[in-house]
Amino acid sequence: MDDLAMGGIRVQRFYTPKECAPSRTSMMTGRDPFRYGYYRNPSDDGGVPLNYTMLPQVLKEAGYKTHAIGKWHCGFPTLRHTPTYRGFDSFLGYWHWGEEYTEHVFPPYYDSAKCRGVDMTNATGRRLDPVLTAGSTRSADLFLDQAEQIIAAHPKDHPLYLYLALQNAHDPYEEAPVELTRKYPEEHNVFRRNFSAIVTEMDDAVGRLVFTLKKHDLWEDTLLWFNADNGGELVHPDLSGCNASCSTPACCGGAGNNSPLRGGKFTLWEGGLRVPAFAYSPSAKLIPRWRRGQEWHGLMHTSDLFETFAQLAGIEDSHGTDGHRLWSVIQNGHASSRTEIIHQAYNQYSNGSCTAADLSSPYVPSCGVAFTQWPYKLVVGFGGDDRHVPLPPDAPKAMSKSAPCVETPCLFDIENDPSEEHDLASVEERRVQRLVDRLKELSAPECLPQPPDSLTPAPSDAECDMVHRTGAYLPWQKDEIDL
Repeated sequence: MDDLAMGGIRVQRFYTPKECAPSRTSMMTGRDPFRYGYYRNPSDDGGVPLNYTMLPQVLKEAGYKTHAIGKWHCGFPTLRHTPTYRGFDSFLGYWHWGEEYTEHVFPPYYDSAKCRGVDMTNATGRRLDPVLTAGSTRSADLFLDQAEQIIAAHPKDHPLYLYLALQNAHDPYEEAPVELTRKYPEEHNVFRRNFSAIVTEMDDAVGRLVFTLKKHDLWEDTLLWFNADNGGELVHPDLSGCNASCSTPACCGGAGNNSPLRGGKFTLWEGGLRVPAFAYSPSAKLIPRWRRGQEWHGLMHTSDLFETFAQLAGIEDSHGTDGHRLWSVIQNGHASSRTEIIHQAYNQYSNGSCTAADLSSPYVPSCGVAFTQWPYKLVVGFGGDDRHVPLPPDAPKAMSKSAPCVETPCLFDIENDPSEEHDLASVEERRVQRLVDRLKELSAPECLPQPPDSLTPAPSDAECDMVHRTGAYLPWQKDEIDL
């Protein structure tokens, strides 16, 4: 991936929501996720409302063949919430935030479970089939096998949209293949060594994808876009429960690193929101030769991907999204039309107050609100784990003893202080108030909040009944579709 990134255009100010489901749904809908109630990851009873159009629907109408592989996390309570009813021709993947890398079971091995079953589904058109026989194949291999089949069978008189959402590198961070961990003998931290191997597995998968596109003469006209869905998950600030008898993410956290940015996944700090992204194409029409190897420093958000890809596909109609059409400015190195990002809305459902679940979580998630009006970033309330975590062997800084931004808002100049070390609120009081007012103005919701997820998955009796009957997670609520 380094070769692709360095030979393409690196998007240096790409922002996401603080965790998985809001980020992925924003990519699919082009909307700020709070619009449809995604303030955090929802429970299984949640899902993107059916009146919201998704990107593959628009591309399919424009003649594209559309396929999804890997993580969905946009809801599956009914058939109509699932990928092949929302614009994709096919889907192979899992519904939840994660599943076991090899056994493909949810919840992962370390979690207590009301019910446990396979979370891997193969869907084409109106048919959904659980994949109950893939227990010896790691997800990266399973997903690349599927990608190779799709590419080999793709009719060349149609354009292709392939959404490949690899599991790597996400909790549960199961032990990577030994041939990959051996590549990091100098890494003495066992968690970091395993995490690095999982990332290497992802890199190998991208290499397989590129090779397959070349083999079937599709590479020369392809644009490959890469982005993470949130910042890296940090090691827990409290490791008192992390020991030989419990070394799982639940006890120890992750092994991600966002240095020099502050914080990580689940937080409103830059380390949780600002992520790697790049575009690559061998085509000079898509990426001019003079742009190769360059950076683009315009502001961009996950909600911009819908309109940006629609623009790339030559689709002119706007679809009422919150996103900006940015492909032409990325391609030509021009300024971004985006100047503001709502990181977490400020409204009647999200006002900076914390719940007991927030305060007791070992992941130390945020429960505040945040907003960027370039170059200034506002944080109101608890922003989450605020440590700067360097790469091993350097030790991370301790969390702030008095949580910043809780008593009074914080203001940072992100352009000159990306590590958020210098709070300007006391000398910029008028600007702070203007940003608070602007955030409230922009934060009008369109839906009630989605039912929140919990640390220990708590599916309904009806959902567990489906798992017990089929051995797998499948849509369990009835809808009006006649099967």
